[in-house]
Amino acid sequence: MTLSDETERAIEACYDAALQPERWPAALQLLGESLGADSCTFSTGDRLCDPFRMPRSEAHEAFAERWIAFEAHAPDPHLTKAHTFRPSGAAFILEQDVITDEERATGAYYTQIAIPADRPWWAGVGFEVADTKWCLPLYRSAARGPFTSAEAAYAATVARHLARVVSLALQVHEAGVSATLEVLESLRYPAVVLDRAGVVTSLNDAARGLLGRGLTIHRGRMLALDHASNTRLQGLISCALTPTGAAATGRPILIPCEDNAGIIVTATPLTAHAANYFATGRLLLTLKLTTPASPDPTELKALFGLTTAEARLAERMSSGCDLGTAAGIIGIGRETARTQLRSVFAKTGVRRQAELTALLAALQHGP
Repeated sequence: MTLSDETERAIEACYDAALQPERWPAALQLLGESLGADSCTFSTGDRLCDPFRMPRSEAHEAFAERWIAFEAHAPDPHLTKAHTFRPSGAAFILEQDVITDEERATGAYYTQIAIPADRPWWAGVGFEVADTKWCLPLYRSAARGPFTSAEAAYAATVARHLARVVSLALQVHEAGVSATLEVLESLRYPAVVLDRAGVVTSLNDAARGLLGRGLTIHRGRMLALDHASNTRLQGLISCALTPTGAAATGRPILIPCEDNAGIIVTATPLTAHAANYFATGRLLLTLKLTTPASPDPTELKALFGLTTAEARLAERMSSGCDLGTAAGIIGIGRETARTQLRSVFAKTGVRRQAELTALLAALQHGP
């Protein structure tokens, strides 16, 4: 089937977007409209990750926001039914092929999401990339009515183009991750990349050099060698991989190792950057080997959220003072100092003075 000029232009725009991700909303809007839709997005069927990491067309924002807010209590039936009922070999599926009239009238997805957002009609174009099933869900308003078989058959003709576009976007992203690792390697800065499941996908030589010094990789997972540190490390990774965690970088944690040194682990969600649509690498861990040093209270306040009093106490404690001596120098009572120290430990994620000393040393030493 011959593609229209409008669809051809839309596909060209999608190829451009694979190289310049900020163009995705406009490109997908052109594509959706050329296929008879009011809006569209991409999906792999992963209800936890897709809404937060997939690009969507300009006119799909309101629906997507409502979908994210309500889907947990009003599950989208297309995520399961489309895979179950799609005819063998077919590249498209229609709403009316998998959803009954009764479901449309009473289903929570329709009453809470699709109808209020005026996207009650759906069709899906299926394609595969690297043995993973993908879909281009197409949506339109109640006034326009359901997609027809002829419209869906036409939409299916773009499946091969979509597979190439997404494959290109994936390659561009992975090249960017590799370049990031190479730059960090040139600075001798240890770095590790994890996928959305928390599995290590790549690491540079500087990171390999730290394995065995408080950290290891077992069955694809980055682990700390002692139990308490590993609990903190897994918590850091888990938090950073959540959709809300991707919006901000978490506070670093300390992994103690020999010779009173430590490894500072910082997690940076790669999906916080627009250029990482379709990311398989989701999280960058940077590692910093530290030795004891005297920290700057201003930095302590900014990095860990300490109060001025807590930062002053942390500075004294990290220089080797015991609690009573530090309290006397600062001019506070021992009980007040003990209360502040508990807060410092909680905010920095450590449990002992030695750990605090090693952690704060990172503020004065490079990689």
